[in-house]
Amino acid sequence: MWACVDPVHVDLGVVRGGPPDTVRGVGPAVAFAQEMFRRTGVPQGILACAHGGTSMSQWDPKLKKLGGKSLYHGYGTDPFRNITDEADRMLPVFGPIPVGQLRARTPMITTWRVALPVDLPPGVDAKLNGLNPPADPAGLPWRKIEFPTRFCDLHLEIGPMKPRDFIVWYACRLDVPEPMKLGACLGYDGPVKLWLDGCELFHDPNGTNPAWEDRVKVRFDLEAGSHDVRVALGSNAGNAWGIFLRFERRGVPARFLRKGPAAYAMPGVVLADSPAR
Repeated sequence: MWACVDPVHVDLGVVRGGPPDTVRGVGPAVAFAQEMFRRTGVPQGILACAHGGTSMSQWDPKLKKLGGKSLYHGYGTDPFRNITDEADRMLPVFGPIPVGQLRARTPMITTWRVALPVDLPPGVDAKLNGLNPPADPAGLPWRKIEFPTRFCDLHLEIGPMKPRDFIVWYACRLDVPEPMKLGACLGYDGPVKLWLDGCELFHDPNGTNPAWEDRVKVRFDLEAGSHDVRVALGSNAGNAWGIFLRFERRGVPARFLRKGPAAYAMPGVVLADSPAR
C-alpha cells in the first residue's frame, strides 16, 4: 500500500510526498478523513483503511474512465466491496456487496468432512506432486466441520504442527438435478489439488498467499446425479491456512439470471454419509 503510485493516494500529500502532519494516527485513515471533511464538509466515520482510506464515491463505475484516479473495484468482472472490523471480520450489515455481473453461483461451501493431519504417501512431495485420492478414505480421521465464515480456515490447527508437511483433506458431494455446464471457483492458501469423481481438475503446487475468493475457475460438464468432490491442501510446513470453494453454473441466459435462482436449476452441495463412498 505504501508503494502505491496511483494519484488517488499520492494526492493526499500526508501519506507520501508532503510535509509531515502534526495529527497522530496509523496509516492513511486520518489523512483521508481530514481531506474528505475539507472537500465535502462531511465527517468520516467508516474508513476503508485496507484500500488506502478511500471514499465510496471513488469506486463508482462512472469514474472508471479516470484510470488511476478512480478505484472502480480493481480488475475483473465481478469484484466485491467488503468492510471489516479491526480483527478483519466482515461486518454483515455492509458486505460483501457484489457489484459485478449477475452469475449463477452456489454459496461458498462452509460445511465439510475434513481429515487432518494425513501423512504424505510414498512418492508424494510437499507440493502434492503425485498425489491421488486416498485408496482407503475410511481409514482417515474424518470429522464434520461447519466453518463460521466463507473461508474454510484451519490455520489454528495447522500452524502448531510446524514445520511438518502433511495433507488436509476436504470432502463433500455435488448433487446435480440435470446435465449442467459448471465451474469450480476455488481460492486457497497453500498447495492444492481438486478432484471430481476421482478425476483431477486442478493442481497448484506452489499455492497462493493470501487466499482469494474465486482465484481460479475450472470449467467442466456434469451429468445429472451425485458427484464426489475432494480437495487436498498441503500444509506448506505448517504455513497453509485453508480454502474457498463454490460452484458456478455456466451458460444461464441473462433473462433468467435477472429473475433469480428460482428461474433455473442449480447444483446442491451436501455431505456424504461417509467420505468412503
